[in-house]
Amino acid sequence: MLRLVTTFYLNKKLKQQAINLNNQQQYRYGCDIKVKPEPMQAKTKPDKIPSFTKRLESATPKTQSYYESIVDFCQKHNIKKTVYRNKVKFYVKSKTIANLYFTHKTLRICLALDPSKFDAEKFKFRDFSNYIKHIDTPMAVLLNSQKSVENCKILIYKALYEV
Repeated sequence: MLRLVTTFYLNKKLKQQAINLNNQQQYRYGCDIKVKPEPMQAKTKPDKIPSFTKRLESATPKTQSYYESIVDFCQKHNIKKTVYRNKVKFYVKSKTIANLYFTHKTLRICLALDPSKFDAEKFKFRDFSNYIKHIDTPMAVLLNSQKSVENCKILIYKALYEV
């Protein structure tokens, strides 16, 4: 196996030499050249995106409390939940009311409400009706404060009786 190595000489010129890795030797004008063989790197599989439950376990205590308060609210109103790999789905009978996702380290809930019927100043939300993934649940609210959680509870209650 040959490798190109750059060495300094007394006249300060650089010269590249092909060195056989099996027999390393000292050169007349240079110094000892020690070449470490590069370790062979095994192919690793790309890391998978962590599941919803793993993200929730590694989330901050605030985020966990927001999640617990939403789940408790839904249980009081007999809204069932199903935990999938990347989301939690809240439903009544066969109607989806909301989907709860993680966006990085923040919770996002997408509700089955028409965003055009609500004032964006009062409820801070985004309209996801353009995306195919969010056809059933086009109204997205970011859960990053206690106030947003309280507003989300109001919206869940409205979605319960609109759907």
